[in-house]
Amino acid sequence: MTTFALNNLWSYLQGLSLTQEDRRWLAAKLQEPALPPFTTEEIHGMIEQSERDLAAGRYRDVDDLFGEWDEEEASYSVAEPTAEYRASKA
Repeated sequence: MTTFALNNLWSYLQGLSLTQEDRRWLAAKLQEPALPPFTTEEIHGMIEQSERDLAAGRYRDVDDLFGEWDEEEASYSVAEPTAEYRASKA
């Protein structure tokens, strides 16, 4: 990003009414490492491997994938709202 774009982003963020908890969350997100992009060669390799797997009968159908996603989603926990959040909504 250019310096101009970063300054605009900073101005935008300063204009938001963020709680201290929101600011901590944003800071943590900004510090998370970004995933490196795949190279074209890596993508072609993954496609070729997928085609070989499909030809060999090694694949998963949509029902299996959705079932796995449902199981994964069921394991998520929901955080209780903070007192600060509840007070802001009162």
